[in-house]
Amino acid sequence: MTTKRELEQTFKQVTKFSKSHERIILQHSLPLPLTMRSTIELTDSSPCTITATIDGDITHEFTVNVTVADFARLLRAMPNNDDILDISMRTGSTERLEIRQGNRVYTVSCKMEEKIKHPLIMGRYTLDFESTQKTIQEVLPAVGHDHGRPVLSYISCTGDKMVAVDGYRLHMSEHEAPEDFSLLLPYEVATIIADMPPPITTDLVIKTDPPCSITAGNLTFVFDKPLGTYPDFSQIIPPQGTTHPHAFFIDTKDLTNELKLVMKVNSTLVNFSLDEQLSIEANDGQELSTATSLPIETATRQPDTLLVSYNPRYVLDALKAASSQDVCIEIDSLNKLFITPSHWFYPLAIIMNIHRSK
Repeated sequence: MTTKRELEQTFKQVTKFSKSHERIILQHSLPLPLTMRSTIELTDSSPCTITATIDGDITHEFTVNVTVADFARLLRAMPNNDDILDISMRTGSTERLEIRQGNRVYTVSCKMEEKIKHPLIMGRYTLDFESTQKTIQEVLPAVGHDHGRPVLSYISCTGDKMVAVDGYRLHMSEHEAPEDFSLLLPYEVATIIADMPPPITTDLVIKTDPPCSITAGNLTFVFDKPLGTYPDFSQIIPPQGTTHPHAFFIDTKDLTNELKLVMKVNSTLVNFSLDEQLSIEANDGQELSTATSLPIETATRQPDTLLVSYNPRYVLDALKAASSQDVCIEIDSLNKLFITPSHWFYPLAIIMNIHRSK
């Protein structure tokens, strides 16, 4: 039984990265459920097919395509209620997709398509959806968007962790998967999975051999491996137990609030000064500047005062992903910033410092 809310939610998932002029395909072949399909272009220009199944007692068979813009207008015209939808295709002088909602009838121009075979997805791995989704959410902010280095638009997933790196920062989080598990997960697919409201499903079914596929609830993503080699991030991750020259604990909420205020003056660069407390300063390069300070619980610190600069958005992304009351912040000899949630034994985020002009 399909309602407008369910149809709209599926449409938003399938077309999250689609352009308005692109087309979606709706197909119903008895006895299979209605499917909605789109093909999006990933950051590295390779295609990804998204297929969603939609429950419903539909008796008509059809395979049509509709523009994203037209189907969006149709959905906006329909009221939000729990009336069961009846979906069919009407032919005549023009081809129309027809949706009946109670006593209302909505139609939109469409084109007939040849019937598409439903791919049989054979999953090699089954991962817990809830924990995998949480891990994706923790590393997603650090995925790169540089078209010159498209492989950075993927998350590196291995048997024990997920890592995302954009050249300026790295996010890393442990997750449970078989030891031989290996997948490069596209940003677009990761974003859709991260945004799925619970409970969608209990499992993710993943095929890592090309073409790769992920099935999450009613959605299936099919994509190829990217060209290029993922960076060797192990070079910037210190061995567990490494002691850095500067380390302190700070309240996550306090640091978040102060950073948001300072960012009103400069949203791309703030200065951290570490003495008996943490001072945060920003200026707009002209007349306006602001500064604030926060108490810290020092773990280790060299006697000299430290002055370093970072992108505050990167720090905020890490604090949000940390989801802990306080975090440990460490700064190494190269002024890289490490952010570790209080209950973790390894850093969630590593942020490169910004070299300030003299």
